[in-house]
Amino acid sequence: MCPDNHSTGDAAAPGDEHVTAIDVHAHAMPLRLLQWLEQRSLADLTRADAGIVVLDPSVSGVGKDTPLPLARSQYDPETRLQEMDSAGVTIHAVSMPPFLYC
Repeated sequence: MCPDNHSTGDAAAPGDEHVTAIDVHAHAMPLRLLQWLEQRSLADLTRADAGIVVLDPSVSGVGKDTPLPLARSQYDPETRLQEMDSAGVTIHAVSMPPFLYC
């Protein structure tokens, strides 16, 4: 049973606002971490407003100057929560993306 007493296989009744939807595959790139990397010349955030970050290969494991996607929801909690609400997701299990290991 889910914490709200719905079994995991049951469909929600119309108008039932107590359904728990858990996304078990969500990623985040905390802005403080990205800024810390940038201060050490390990990240380029100049295109962050366009949704792109470039990480040093020693951090990311990807090729030099490879643009990586940086959705605002990856680093802005308010945007993340709005997107979760729009998708009907109650809880995210969050981890770093596979290319961001320090």
